[in-house]
Amino acid sequence: MSGLLFFWLSWMYWVFLTFLMPKNKYRTGLSCWLLLTIITSNIYFGFSRMTLAGVVFVLLTGGIIWMVKLKRIFSHSLNSFLVMIAFATSHLWEANLPILYLLPMCIFTPFVITLIIAFLTKHITSQLIICIVGMTFGDFLFQYILIGYGLPVVIGGMAFLDEMLVTVVLISFLHILVRIRNKTGSIINYHLTRWQNE
Repeated sequence: MSGLLFFWLSWMYWVFLTFLMPKNKYRTGLSCWLLLTIITSNIYFGFSRMTLAGVVFVLLTGGIIWMVKLKRIFSHSLNSFLVMIAFATSHLWEANLPILYLLPMCIFTPFVITLIIAFLTKHITSQLIICIVGMTFGDFLFQYILIGYGLPVVIGGMAFLDEMLVTVVLISFLHILVRIRNKTGSIINYHLTRWQNE
């Protein structure tokens, strides 16, 4: 069943980017990157004990290009490193966490990563790029640790893509909530000052 969340959410995002956002180069680049991610999600390259998904190259290439365009490369790299460690650690503790009896891993890890990213930066574009690059490298790190135990691994598999897209949705939802709160606060302040002046 893994991969259903990824395809469902990514197609929803693609429709939103393609048909509902204003036309500009930013929208075109994002929708092409997302479509390329969807296309390469089922392409795999096999090595000795490791299988590498083609989507990893697309995510990292697009993520690094996006990171360079955002300028603050050192800050984004450091934040992505922290997300990488958090992602790998949450998967290493997966078997020992009693919370997983209440929440599935595809919900628990994105929730934790979203909280960490929300504390690291406030801008939605920075949060998304840190999420994508950090979680992709985190999957590399986690699978590399498993290779050390002689286990066959899949880097960038469907379970990882599910977790990444759920994290992107949570970040977007958090951003929408913050905008609603700010808009509501400004409307209330406007009416309060108007009533005080009357």
